[in-house]
Amino acid sequence: MISPSSQGKEVHIPEANREYTTWMKRDQLLLSWIISSLSEDVFAHVMGLSTLHVVWTTLAKYFALSSCSRVKSIGDNLAIVASPVSNEDMVSSLFKGLSSKYDSLITSVTTNVDPVGLEKLSGFLLCQEIHQEMIGSIETPPPILNVVTKDDNL
Repeated sequence: MISPSSQGKEVHIPEANREYTTWMKRDQLLLSWIISSLSEDVFAHVMGLSTLHVVWTTLAKYFALSSCSRVKSIGDNLAIVASPVSNEDMVSSLFKGLSSKYDSLITSVTTNVDPVGLEKLSGFLLCQEIHQEMIGSIETPPPILNVVTKDDNL
């Protein structure tokens, strides 16, 4: 946008990117909707975060850890009433709720000779999540195609 200045010269005033402005309004609307639906103890984990993506990622990690704790708690309670659940069954139950991006971790844990406890598995899950975020942030260069032709005229 060009605007005349008080000195008779044209001044360029940058326009706001409309798509960005629309996206930011939607992001903040959804963010406020999600935050307003959180309990106080869950809200404490996302307080001060500014975008929906950051809040959503934080909540996903928080509830993943809660799931590990919940599975362990259920297993402990069943052990108290003389119906213990094996570590393998608890880990297997936890794996059923994971997406395919955790397939390599699941394969690694299930083929390991030594059983992996829920506490250690929780750490593995966090490491896998961080690894996935790092891979997603690295831009892959476009593929290059090299073609060789034979010229009989040479």
